Amino acid sequence: MSVVVFDRDAKRWHKVLSASADGASKFDYLRDEVAERVMDRLEDVNRNFTRALDLGCGRAHVSIAAKKLLQKDKVRSLLQVDQAGPIIDAAKRRCDEEGVHQKAFDVVDEEKIPFKKEEFDLVISSLALHWVNDLPGSMVQINNILRPDGLFVGSMFGGDTLSELRISMQLAEEEIWSGLSNHISPFVRLRDAGSVLGRGGFVLTTIDIEDIQVEFRDIFSLMRHLKGMGENNALIKRRTYFGNRAFKRADEIYKEKFGSEDGGIIATFQIIYMLGWKYADSQPQPLRRGSATASFKDLEGMSEVVDSKR
Repeated sequence: MSVVVFDRDAKRWHKVLSASADGASKFDYLRDEVAERVMDRLEDVNRNFTRALDLGCGRAHVSIAAKKLLQKDKVRSLLQVDQAGPIIDAAKRRCDEEGVHQKAFDVVDEEKIPFKKEEFDLVISSLALHWVNDLPGSMVQINNILRPDGLFVGSMFGGDTLSELRISMQLAEEEIWSGLSNHISPFVRLRDAGSVLGRGGFVLTTIDIEDIQVEFRDIFSLMRHLKGMGENNALIKRRTYFGNRAFKRADEIYKEKFGSEDGGIIATFQIIYMLGWKYADSQPQPLRRGSATASFKDLEGMSEVVDSKR
């Protein structure tokens, strides 16, 4: 049984409020950008897909980024799912606004994926799995609904995401309250991402990472944007009161340590991109140990021949 770290009910409510709020489009920029980069990686795959799932679609970030792929039939059909009806309603509205014609939707919890075995040949998940309590378990479920040689491609926030905010709040809390508590989600570390895919049953995996830095006026502006993205703190053991004095001190520390040239602050979002295939007999397989027909000794002999001819 996995350890319950996140309050899934609270996170569902955060996502509902952010997706359906007036002015929600102001906070789409990060997820839209990362979805574009996920689609760039998918476009490099020399394969067409007949039935795809967007797991944790949010405000239709992936389907909008995938418009060209959908039009070219690289992805023939796309089912968009998220964990609450109001989020799906927001995705539908945005698809209409952006001219996305692939509009199949369903309400699905990323921790309890209900689809039948081998239903899809592609599963995409962009910035949707970092609030899951049992990430390896969700990966097993994703693998189960993929057909043999099916592909999972996704992105997650990495361990250094919001490191500046974490440090500033910890220092302010220790100074004002003489104690420490968790205010930022514990994101997946790069070294663990490959392990998570492997435990999920994926093979031929690829992991890469990049940092996206965004400038904000102050810590209060950053917190408003995180709330607008639905990225409020949802830890089970979260501190419910931080206090204005501590926030003001955290803002001062943030500007001292991570200030921008314009007098604002810099926030880092570390993005881990993941790609993994479901096993199939037709895939390239590593050679059995001892099956090689050459050895390093042969190379030594070749080197001696080359040297003698100089």
